[in-house]
Parts: sequence; structure tokens; C-alpha cells
Amino acid sequence: MSSKTKNYLQTQLFPDEDIKQPKHDDIMFWLDKNINAITEEILPKDISKYINKYEKENINNQINRTKEYFRRIGTEESIENIKKLDNLNLFNKEYIRTVPINIELKNWEFPITIGEEKYKRIIGFVDMFVGFYFPTSAYLQGIVEEIKYGEIVKYRLEDTIGLNFHRKYRSVAFEVKTKIDSVGELIRQINYYRNVLRDTIFVVISENDEYKDILNDQKIKFIKYEPEKYL
Repeated sequence: MSSKTKNYLQTQLFPDEDIKQPKHDDIMFWLDKNINAITEEILPKDISKYINKYEKENINNQINRTKEYFRRIGTEESIENIKKLDNLNLFNKEYIRTVPINIELKNWEFPITIGEEKYKRIIGFVDMFVGFYFPTSAYLQGIVEEIKYGEIVKYRLEDTIGLNFHRKYRSVAFEVKTKIDSVGELIRQINYYRNVLRDTIFVVISENDEYKDILNDQKIKFIKYEPEKYL
């Protein structure tokens, strides 16, 4: 590491004396051992909230185009297909995630950098950084469009019609604290980091849960360190 980068780390960033404490290692080992369960805890089981207005509009348009096709056909089967589409109840129900999260990346003391490769510099570290794929974008499954010369020439329905979700790569950054002397400084530190890691979920892990509500108000999740939990 260049002297310029070292100087930047020493003078501009948030000093982390916490990392030298044995308790910090204890919490890190606990986090590492239980990372799948903890990640599951902070992410929603009901993924209905990820269905946005744009996706609803696209899905409804697809259904309407399909119904119009069957109206033109006019057969008894087509009429039954229209009834089937009319009876869909896609957006007034919960969609509960059943597939567990599979952690694909797990790094201790992950460096946060800014700048292009030649001028890259470290602005700080998060105690643990994990990455995984998570369902975030809804699409309609069960309507098959047959395309010829770039145009849809036929629609058909599969036995089951419903919503499915595309998966997107997500990341979570964990800050481990053996104690929280200043919640304001902690929030400032995390806000500084997530100005770079914009789509990352930040989580504080500590025995001290005095500030969990304040952290949650600031969109920072909190998990209390409890050695016996997840056994």
C-alpha cells in the first residue's frame, strides 16, 4: 500500500480500535458460522413488495393482449382461456420465498474503494461483506407467445399461470461493534460507506441494542449478538 493511501486511511477515515478487541473476533466467528441464518433473518420472506407499478402494467398488458387474441379466435377453448385469465388473482396475495439464500461471496475486512484502477484508493473497510442472488423482479409465467418473423402469431396457455421472479445479485455489509460509544459517528461511518456501495444493505451487529430503533429509522438493520442464538 502506498504511503499516500496509508496517510489517507490514518487521517481521513474512521479509526477502528474495535477490531483489536478479542470480543470483536468472537462476534466475527459467530457471524461467520451463522451467516446464512442471519442473512435470512434480515431479508423478507414475502417478496410481494418487489412487484412494482411498471411490472404490474407490463404483466396486465400481456394478459390483455392474450385475451384479445383469444377473442379473435372465438372458439369454445378460447372462451375458456379468457375466463381462466379473468380469474387470475396475481397481485392481491403474498408471494413467500421458499428457496433459501445461497451465499456466493463472503469476505472478512472487505475494502471499500473509490476511483479508477490507476487512482484507486481505500476509504474504509466493512467487517464482513456477502453477496448472493435474490428474487427482485416479477414476470408472468404460463403464457407462451409463438413468434414468427419478429411478430407474435399465436398465444397458448400452460396448465399453470402465475408470477415468477428474476433474481438479482445483492450484497450485505456487516459492521461488528463490541460497543457503541457514539451512534452518530456509527451512522456517519455507514452513510459514508453506502455512498459508494449504494445498493448494499448495511447491518450492525452488537451486544448493545440500545440504538436499534434509531439505526432502523436510518435504514440500517440491526442484529443483536447472542452467542446461544442459532444453535
